[in-house]
Amino acid sequence: MNSKSKDNFIVQGSILAFTSILVRLIGLAYRIPMTRTLGDEGMGYYDYAFEVYNMAFIISSYAMPMAVSKLVADRCARKEYRNSLKILKGALLIALVLGGLLTAAVLFGADLIAVKVYANPYVAIPLRVIAPTILICAVLGVLRGFFQGKKTMVPTAVSQLLEQIVNAVVSVVAATLLVRAHSASEKISAYGAAGGVLGTGSGAAFALVFIIFIFALNLPALRRQASKDKKEDTESYLSILYVIFGTILPVTLSQVLVRSNGLIAASMYNHVMASKGISREAFTSTYGIYSSKYLVLCNIVTGITSAITIAMVPSIVSSHSVGNMSEVKQKISSAMKFNLIISMPSFVGLAVLGGPILKLLFNDGSTDAAFVMFIGSIAVVLYTVSVLFNTIIQSIYKMMIPVYHSAVAIAIDVIVLYVCLKFTGNGLVSLVAGNLTLPVVVIILNYITLKKDINLKINWLKAVIIPAVSSLIMGLIILLLYKGLLKVTGNTIALFVTIMAGVIIFFLCLILFKDIKEDELYQLPKGATIVRLLKKLHVM
Repeated sequence: MNSKSKDNFIVQGSILAFTSILVRLIGLAYRIPMTRTLGDEGMGYYDYAFEVYNMAFIISSYAMPMAVSKLVADRCARKEYRNSLKILKGALLIALVLGGLLTAAVLFGADLIAVKVYANPYVAIPLRVIAPTILICAVLGVLRGFFQGKKTMVPTAVSQLLEQIVNAVVSVVAATLLVRAHSASEKISAYGAAGGVLGTGSGAAFALVFIIFIFALNLPALRRQASKDKKEDTESYLSILYVIFGTILPVTLSQVLVRSNGLIAASMYNHVMASKGISREAFTSTYGIYSSKYLVLCNIVTGITSAITIAMVPSIVSSHSVGNMSEVKQKISSAMKFNLIISMPSFVGLAVLGGPILKLLFNDGSTDAAFVMFIGSIAVVLYTVSVLFNTIIQSIYKMMIPVYHSAVAIAIDVIVLYVCLKFTGNGLVSLVAGNLTLPVVVIILNYITLKKDINLKINWLKAVIIPAVSSLIMGLIILLLYKGLLKVTGNTIALFVTIMAGVIIFFLCLILFKDIKEDELYQLPKGATIVRLLKKLHVM
């Protein structure tokens, strides 16, 4: 891989990764007051609505950023600039149609979904509020994908940050106001959840206005670039639509299968718990712990690693378009390594400190919640690798393979989840068991495919073993450090010091084990400063 290509890949990935960290931290920050306002039951309603929204979002727009990014990057690599603009127009048409239809379906079918899927009619209240967000995000995803295809992640990064800030403010304020307004109603939790999801739509709308403004500023330059395109035969809009559908359909099917795991889990959990005579309030509260505490903490990490994976797509497509498979493999190896460097220590940190983190953020000192974090935080590694492998396969035009793999994984996952729910007495642990089954099956099947098709060779020592050993060393030290600090300070100070120490310990281990080289550090933001500091400390 030439240095310029590698530098751009790392820099663009770092931009999205850094923004993703900020976005996730803001998301975590606003969930703290919102969880305390709504309680576990209200957060259960909030996440029930989000499961339906996520499914509609996947169908209408999840695949769009990656598909548009890939197709635009491919045309630009061949200097077909007019075709790249045609792809944008075709994708916007598809987004408007699909987004509009699904918005109407959720808006007018909210009552049916609430009763048939969740066995809980109150879920219809937040569902109606979140429905318009589907259309907004469909259009937003297309524009973000276009800029990513042009190999600039800045518009996406800034719009994501602005979206989350507006989301945070509106969610907390609206949830608080609606809880107060409906304090005498038995539907108070559902109305509070409706306030929470209102923030999601508000943030997306603000981000859309911003990115349209950025696109308008860049439009003259895009037109000048297109005017230099001397290719006589451009693609017809019919062929453009065909290519877009051919690209998004496998990705969408794959993600529908993967994300239906959450919808199936919620539906199956509710119906089985209700059949056992457990009250609606009780099983909704338990689901709120799973979705708004366990999954939220895990998703902070997977959101960051997903950003690195998304940034990888245009670069891999460009290399694949010119037939440079050696460079494709090097980029895959780089993405794998950096994803695991983030996810491995996060898994160990959440397993060791999950209980104290839940107590600090959500004032939840229950042993059940801490135990779930201990046994379930491995999900951050499993989902990181499964998403990475899916993206790699679909980026090199093996589009339907992940769909087949996901179908097999879902079938196995449903069986495991049902057996656990039906024959064990712990619904919370059953949900976690189902959550872990899916990515394990996907990883195994995808790895076999990559090994067969491109002879993927993973440097197990560098990519897996050293990060794992470094994470275990870090985990042991921070466990002892936290217990020692807790005797002389409160939970907040002990946790903050321990987490900062854990980050330093992990990266020192990587450097001592020579898993991160000096030239790789230079490619990170402020890399030169980091190298100078490490040399002063005689670590490098």
